[in-house]
Amino acid sequence: MISGSSVKRAINHIGAFGDTDLFPRLPEMRCYLDCASEIADDCDNLNIGQYEPAGALETLTPKSWLGFRIAHQMTAADNIILLAAILDCAPFLEASRLPAEDNEAFAYRFEAGSSLKIFQPSRSYHQWLAHLAAFSGTDDPFAENRPAIATDISDFYQRIYFHRVENILLDADCPSKPAKLV
Repeated sequence: MISGSSVKRAINHIGAFGDTDLFPRLPEMRCYLDCASEIADDCDNLNIGQYEPAGALETLTPKSWLGFRIAHQMTAADNIILLAAILDCAPFLEASRLPAEDNEAFAYRFEAGSSLKIFQPSRSYHQWLAHLAAFSGTDDPFAENRPAIATDISDFYQRIYFHRVENILLDADCPSKPAKLV
């Protein structure tokens, strides 16, 4: 259903970088790291019709000084399986995106291969800030008198329509089983 190489890369990525910056690392990741090959073999035989995600822990987390946001943490197994499915779809999604060099949408870009990192290092938040500074031509691209769009994406994910995600995966010709899992 999902490729063993993507499962191994998902395990190694989550093991190296964690799954979130809001919660501590899950202790069971040590077991997944130690048994990555066996888990990859098991996931290769996973039947999408029988797979039931466990769901996520939902909690409030602090946001700035006085605010809170809803945060979710998936189980380690669900996180590995979902990331592996996304990694199987990632080359197809990346090929269907706008060219990175146009900078029309400055976003993370998938890095193919077996590296622990799944995003290209040249498309990080810090590179976006540098691009803004170069684009604006001032020392402070965030000055109040500069025209800009301000947004808060803390509630962004709750507003994603699932049928749009399904259509994007279909339009990008992603493999059907990983796409169905996503």
